[in-house]
Parts: sequence; C-alpha cells; structure tokens
Amino acid sequence: MGKILKIEDGKVSIGLAGGEMIVIPIAAVSYDNPKVGDEVKVYRSGDSAMAAKPTDTDAESAFNSAYGGYSGSSAGGTGNNTSSTSGSGTSSTYTYGNGNYTNYGNTNQYGGGNMYGNEYPYNLDPSLYGANIKTYNKHLFVWVFTFLIGGLGIDRFLRGQIGYGILKLLTCGGLGVWSLVDFIIALSKAYGHSFRYEPDFVFINGFYAK
Repeated sequence: MGKILKIEDGKVSIGLAGGEMIVIPIAAVSYDNPKVGDEVKVYRSGDSAMAAKPTDTDAESAFNSAYGGYSGSSAGGTGNNTSSTSGSGTSSTYTYGNGNYTNYGNTNQYGGGNMYGNEYPYNLDPSLYGANIKTYNKHLFVWVFTFLIGGLGIDRFLRGQIGYGILKLLTCGGLGVWSLVDFIIALSKAYGHSFRYEPDFVFINGFYAK
C-alpha cells in the first residue's frame, strides 16, 4: 500500500512502506482525478508499475493479465534511476519525461492499458506502440504557445506536428481562423473536463491524450 505525496508536471510521487518512493506518470494511475493523500495500491512486475485504488480489483486483474502477476508495493524492482537496497529486494525511484515510449495493453484513464517508456505503464492502447509522448504546462501552452504565438504554428511544432506547424506559419494561422479554433480547443481541454484537474497537457503522437 502507498500514499500519493505529490502530483506535479504530469507525474505522481507515491510513498511506499519502508520509505521507498516511486514516481510514475499520472496516466499510470488507474482512476480519474488522483489527489495528494490518496491511499493507493501499487502493482509492480520488474520495471513496470501501476497505481490503483485499493478496491480496484479490475486494475489488479488487468495488470496480472499483462505481466503475469505483480510483486506488490513493498517488493523490489529495478528502475532507470538511482537504486537502493531495501529488505530482500532492490527498490528504485522511477522518473519519466517526454520521448518515445513503448506501449502494451490494459486499462487506464487514457483509455486502454499499455506501457510507457522502457516498459513503464503509460497510456493503455496497444496500437500506440512506439508513441511519441509530450507534456507541457497547460496554462503556458494555452495562453502563450496557442493564444499569443499560435499564429506562427508554435503550438503545432511543440506537439510534434511539424507539417501542420509549417502550414499554419505560412498561412498566418489560416488567416486567423485556424489559430482561433486551436485556441478554443486548447482552452476547453485545459479548463473543461479533460485536463481540469491536471497541471499539464499530455500529447500522444501530436494529439491530446484525452
């Protein structure tokens, strides 16, 4: 069992028994709107990890199906960052960022259930194998990259949509219409249902994750 200690930059820090802490992407939390202080159950198998509500048996079944069982929140694993010895296993602090990530399969709040970044859980659609993941502060993205300089295609470049970015730049934001549409969409995503409780936008292959 663990407790959510911090939610920042699209990542969730979870404190586990024995003083261990892991950091996973917010998409690796199996329920919507996680909050600091939430008690969660952490499923781990090797380098993979996922957090769920203690009563979420569906998450346990999904994780077991994908990885053939889990080692529990207090057992050891190996990560991509510094490690320390705890009990009979090795515990690690996992860190994540932008980049290309592999995806496998199950269920999560971004709809599906796969793995992200060197076999770490992320968005869950097996069709997203090798997906390019980008995260940006949603307020900065809406008001600076989309509203102020969106006409230059900056928002599309940052999302990884180079072709659309060039087209938007050459057409001056589609004579302003395209820029306005992109701004309205970003505004509704940031402050509507999709990312209301999250600090960052998450883009998968150039598209909003939800």
